[in-house]
Amino acid sequence: MDTPEEKYSFPINEGSASMPTACSQQLIAETNYFEEPTEEDLRTCRREADKLPKTAILVAVVSLCERYAYYGFLGILREHHDSDDPLRPGALGLGQDIASLMINCFTLVSQVTPLATGAIADSYLGHYKTLRTCFCMYAVGLTILLITSLPPLLRQGSGLPGLIVALIIISLGVGGVKSTLPPFLADQCHASKTRISISKTGERVIVDREATVEYAFNVYYWCVNIGGQAIVASTLLEKNIGFWVAFLICTCAIFLGLTLLFLGRKHYVNLPPDGSVLPSAWKVICIAVRHGFRLDAARPKKVAEDTGKTVKWRDSFIEEMKKALVAARIGIAFVVYWLCQNQLTSNTISQAANMETGGIPNDLMPDLNAITVLLCLPLATHGLYPLLRKLRISFPPVTRIALGFLLEAMAMGFAAGVQGYIYASGPCYDHPRACPASPDGSLPNRVSIVMQIPIYVFEGLGEIFSNPAMYEYAFTEAPQSMKAVLQAFFALTAAAGSAFGLALTPTYRDPHLLAMYALLAGAMFVGAVGVEKTFVAIKISVSEPNHQSQEITVLRAIAAAHSNQPGYHYLMTMQDHFQINGPNGTHNCLVLELLGPNVADFLDAHPGIDRLPGTLAKAIAKQTLLGLCFLHDQKIAHADLHTRNLAFTIPSLHILREEDLLQKLGKPETGHVQRTDRQSLEPSVPQYLVKPTSYPIDAESSFKSIKIIDFGQSFLNHDSPSALHTPLPFRAPEIIFRDKLDHRVDLWSMGCILFELIVGQPLFDSFMTTPAILVRQMLETSSDTLPNRWQKDWHAMNGTLFSDSPANTLQSWLEEMYYDGERTEDMSREDIVRVSVLIGSMLRLEPSARASPKTVLQDAWFQRD
Repeated sequence: MDTPEEKYSFPINEGSASMPTACSQQLIAETNYFEEPTEEDLRTCRREADKLPKTAILVAVVSLCERYAYYGFLGILREHHDSDDPLRPGALGLGQDIASLMINCFTLVSQVTPLATGAIADSYLGHYKTLRTCFCMYAVGLTILLITSLPPLLRQGSGLPGLIVALIIISLGVGGVKSTLPPFLADQCHASKTRISISKTGERVIVDREATVEYAFNVYYWCVNIGGQAIVASTLLEKNIGFWVAFLICTCAIFLGLTLLFLGRKHYVNLPPDGSVLPSAWKVICIAVRHGFRLDAARPKKVAEDTGKTVKWRDSFIEEMKKALVAARIGIAFVVYWLCQNQLTSNTISQAANMETGGIPNDLMPDLNAITVLLCLPLATHGLYPLLRKLRISFPPVTRIALGFLLEAMAMGFAAGVQGYIYASGPCYDHPRACPASPDGSLPNRVSIVMQIPIYVFEGLGEIFSNPAMYEYAFTEAPQSMKAVLQAFFALTAAAGSAFGLALTPTYRDPHLLAMYALLAGAMFVGAVGVEKTFVAIKISVSEPNHQSQEITVLRAIAAAHSNQPGYHYLMTMQDHFQINGPNGTHNCLVLELLGPNVADFLDAHPGIDRLPGTLAKAIAKQTLLGLCFLHDQKIAHADLHTRNLAFTIPSLHILREEDLLQKLGKPETGHVQRTDRQSLEPSVPQYLVKPTSYPIDAESSFKSIKIIDFGQSFLNHDSPSALHTPLPFRAPEIIFRDKLDHRVDLWSMGCILFELIVGQPLFDSFMTTPAILVRQMLETSSDTLPNRWQKDWHAMNGTLFSDSPANTLQSWLEEMYYDGERTEDMSREDIVRVSVLIGSMLRLEPSARASPKTVLQDAWFQRD
């Protein structure tokens, strides 16, 4: 017979069930000889990066060599096979449209191959061997390009065949480097451990491994942009000597990087391949597509039922796939972003060729992008971001991506404006250098190349915000086993951008360029405003005379106190708020995150489940205690804590299609509003009303974590109310006796919640209960005596002083309720004893004697998984 846990599938995410402890003691790792950070350290200490290993620095130099070679040859590639321009002579004379076509093909191949090379590196060769092989291909391709660019061979017609072969080989090498060099760099930080350190000023700081890896990638990102300066040298060499000299420098750079790879082979951290998830991921996606894009159709049990076949993956892999798809959804917008970025090395260079350059090489202009990044990235990292944190202004990765997209849209919009100005200027107007007034194309339109500067500045600023945030978002949101897949996916979005670039090739000529730039600007703006789209819930409160809302005040305080403390993530957040004016006054409307059913409703909807499985009950209790830790550290009381205000989060909400959500919620039920006297409605009265709804309660859903909701009665300690309306079974005694109230009312409610989570029934009666009956039950359960200051009120309330001994101890009552009947017992008697002690520590009649959430979390019962 299935247990309730097996029957209704309550999957417990190990990361959710095993929460960070609030233990304040300092633990010294005896085997590693460093001090691990405690919960208090994680909440309060500043984080800093460890020193980079020498091998990581060496790999960063290798990346600089590779980027120098890449940008050095790519920056002059268009001029190499563009038209035989008398102002800027090329080598092959293929024309702008053919030049753009070949560059886009090269970019497309180099961005598709990371999927294959990443799978090879993960499954067979490892990062180092794959990287070394790709560098060798890279070097061979550049060597062919160099040799066939020599003037004697060009005159013999070897330029075009050599170019095609070289681009194919180089594109394969570039793709392999893209997928293996960044993770190989992170591998060098493998030995770095998160630990406590004392700075030179005596400050206690956390040396964080994630910060170290982040720092390593920042170094890599800087090397990318320093390597971008190769455009300057290549352009000057190409202009003053010839293409072959520029290609020679690029070839020397890639051979230098290859030499460094060989010299450090005995010192690099070379982790063995651990297998690729790409084959399984592909099969799961194929099964989902055949079943209407439902990933749950690929669960092993479902596949076995449908086909009789056994698959290699587990249910946990399906959950990881869902999480990976959540992180990947932004990649769709990045397709347009990369398409805009590709204009830097193609059409904007050609645009500059149709302007008065004043002797400035037109293919030198994209270098302004890298200069902008090099100058402004440190300002953002060390100036803007710390300032925002100091002001408690949240600036998460998704918001930074949206800002980067907006700046990219501005860059394309400015490019359209420049192109329009070129078309409006003589002598050739919308056919620059292609009219009789420009003999042999020697006279450009009368527009200064200086007008292009804002294009590259906006591009660089957008890159500062979008690119690092993209890597951060993909890394933090993806599950551990899917991080490499996510990186390959984002590389594939760049390939999709190049593919769209191929489709736009017919517009890469006059007079269509203005419309092309305008189209990209509009598409990028849509991506900027749509990247943060999500489903929300709206809470409309009753009208308040002063137009103020205590709930809004508390939710603002929670948002302002956002920190790395884990408890923050178990509190409902407010996305926005607004007001509407109705016939009864002004209503405050809260825009909240969409959540699932609450714990009590979930149990009520399934009569066959008397109580939650022990592992899930413990997980919910931990998450609630962590949420209270955060609230109470901010001196905030929830004041209405019970199981109906603990709501499950909705798994994979961000990848849920709108039509699927509406199918779950049901068709909206509306009703028209009419006056009883049939007169016209006042302007402030809505024409119709929509019946409220909530996310359906589905026993098959993978509910595994909760959030504390409904802050309608919450208050700050310095502004405590005189009375509260907490449901009687969860109401603290000081509320009943109208004593001074503070955040410790939540501790009593938490004790009641823990009892209900374990046994499936409330500790105190909820039917026909009065305050007097409730206090009597409190005294019967608790080992405390009623505080003296409440005795007089209790005598007036009860008619007599209660002095009888308790009928049952809390432990005996808990055991009787838990072991009653034929319900499944998945907790030991030792567990029940520990739980009774924890509940009793919170159900103290004297508020100051109650155990804090941190103290409860330190108990050994919560420390065990």
